[in-house]
Formats: sequence, C-alpha cells, structure tokens
Amino acid sequence: MDKIEDFDKEANIDEIVKKAACNAMEKLKKYYQYTDGIIYTISTILDPRLKLTYYKDHNWEEEYITEARDDIRKLYDTTYASRIDQNIQDEDLIADDDLLSHIYKKRRTSRNESELDLYLGSPIVPGEVDLLQWWKMNESQYPHRTPDITYITHN
Repeated sequence: MDKIEDFDKEANIDEIVKKAACNAMEKLKKYYQYTDGIIYTISTILDPRLKLTYYKDHNWEEEYITEARDDIRKLYDTTYASRIDQNIQDEDLIADDDLLSHIYKKRRTSRNESELDLYLGSPIVPGEVDLLQWWKMNESQYPHRTPDITYITHN
C-alpha cells in the first residue's frame, strides 16, 4: 500500500496509470481486513521505533489507526489482563498472613496503567535498534512475556 501511495505521487506518471493505482489501493483497503493483519499490527506496534507513530507518519486514516490500537488492546486484554489479575489475587492471598501485606496491596493499587498503556505512552526509540536486545533491556518495565506464537497465528 505504501508503494502504491509513493507511486501515485510520481510526477511523470500517466493519469490512466495513476487511476489504476488508485483503484488498486481501494481494492487493497477493501480486502485488507480479511488478511491476518494482526501479525503486521503486532510487529509494527511492538517495534519501539514505530508503535502507532508508523501509521500516523504514513498518513493512515484515523479509522485504521484506531482499529490497530483496538486490535492490540484486545489481544493484550485477552492474553494478559486475566493473568495479571490472577497474579494480583495470588499476591493478596500470600500477603494476607504476611507482615508486609500492605506493600503488596499498595503495589496492586498503584497499577493504574497497563504495561501496554505505559509502552504506548512512552516515546518511540530513535535510530537503529536491536529489537530483541531492546526488549531484553526493558524486560523489568514490561515483564509479561509474549503469548505462545500458535495463539497469535491461529486466532
């Protein structure tokens, strides 16, 4: 889609060819929703150099940006939210008989933002980055591991 958009901006292209490119773009937009686009959404948003900024920088329509954000939110919520809630409940059970229970409860109540919100709200990382190394270095800030890849590719 990016290539077609770039092609459409070329000055020395015949108007008939530009019209064909425009028609191709409309057809791609129509059928894009039927592809397994979540893989592209995940890989784009989880790239700390891109996140949602990629879509804005490439002039995606707001509806598609919102859809990408909603898709990653839904995946995060279904994959992690219940697991995180269970971890918090487990911590509370452990903490009930512990002298330090107030620390656990304080930690739980300070979690107003999800890891996804924190990640998306942080600035993009400029320049060339080894993505696996970046995630390893930031593991303590975003400790929840990715789901099994079979979950992503088959749902």
